[in-house]
Amino acid sequence: MATARRTLKKTFGLDDFRPGQAEIIASVLAGRDTLAVMPTGAGKSLCYQVPALILPGTTLVVSPLISLMKDQMDKLAELGLEVVQVNSTLTAGEETDAVEHIRSGRKEFVLTTPERLAQPEFQAAVRENPIALVVVAEGQLV
Repeated sequence: MATARRTLKKTFGLDDFRPGQAEIIASVLAGRDTLAVMPTGAGKSLCYQVPALILPGTTLVVSPLISLMKDQMDKLAELGLEVVQVNSTLTAGEETDAVEHIRSGRKEFVLTTPERLAQPEFQAAVRENPIALVVVAEGQLV
């Protein structure tokens, strides 16, 4: 967890984790499938962002909420992190560029919607690089 704490400070400028975050991050870093249910504003995103910066490979974040995806993308980009989104708000040219960035392996975070996972071209692009984590954000339990 020392590496996680250094990453928290260096990248996000925070001195300590909020309640529950350290346990969740430790579970993810140990390679365990992890379900994190936390209230709004409790810092769920850091629970995957910190491990994503430690583990080799790309982190694939799947969210049906495009507004949340845009917010996450902007925040990660402000921190100087490599991030790309693929969703229905992109033009055809922007989507082509995004998929090429995914293929190149230059992005630490790929944010997408559930329906993109069913598209063969998107699947092929994602498979070309190692995936460190797959995150389902703001999902519903049925």
